[in-house]
Amino acid sequence: MIDITKQVEYWISGSEEELSVAFTLHKSMKIRQSLFFAHLTLEKMLKAIICQKTDNIAPRIHNLIRLSEIADLI
Repeated sequence: MIDITKQVEYWISGSEEELSVAFTLHKSMKIRQSLFFAHLTLEKMLKAIICQKTDNIAPRIHNLIRLSEIADLI
């Protein structure tokens, strides 16, 4: 059986790490790279929300709009 709490913690932890990298890259004026890590930040946080709301693992997709729909945010 899947431990959803651990899944949520995994996605939140990863999201926080990606956000830190995005800020560091932004300060270094590496804007495109910063935006990539910002995308990862949002993706991982959406997956944490999906796990919480559905009590299941998050889908293996990267489309932020689709993840937002699955998370019932839009």
